[in-house]
Amino acid sequence: MPLPQQSPFEDLLQSIVPVRPDDTAGLLVEQILPSTPARDQTGLFTEMERHIWYRPQPALTFDALVDRVQKELRDKRHKTDRSLALCMIGLFAIGTRRDDSAVSAFNRITATIDDCDLSQFFVTPGKCDDKISTFRLGLLL
Repeated sequence: MPLPQQSPFEDLLQSIVPVRPDDTAGLLVEQILPSTPARDQTGLFTEMERHIWYRPQPALTFDALVDRVQKELRDKRHKTDRSLALCMIGLFAIGTRRDDSAVSAFNRITATIDDCDLSQFFVTPGKCDDKISTFRLGLLL
């Protein structure tokens, strides 16, 4: 069941911005992604934390919105936790705003969730000789 077309959801979603406004009076901030160590071809670096700013609403708290997003994910038989719900809200925040309602825009994002089969393949360079018996896959810092 998608988010309801009710003013508390509309007002809260409409107020969310992904860039810190010059005037933050009356706004609250929520960390969407923590800073994370990462590595690419140039070496180690830290992915910056990401935040959103929003105007608190008397009829719907931000935590209640997060809980409702988690319910939407569970209803779609998707695994979820608070961090994934925050990522969905962050995705909504950076998305292109259209003339229609914020609730409709958010519901379009959740409507794209579907079942799928996933296969993962790890591609490793070169051949392994007989002396190598232990492999570690993933990010090694």
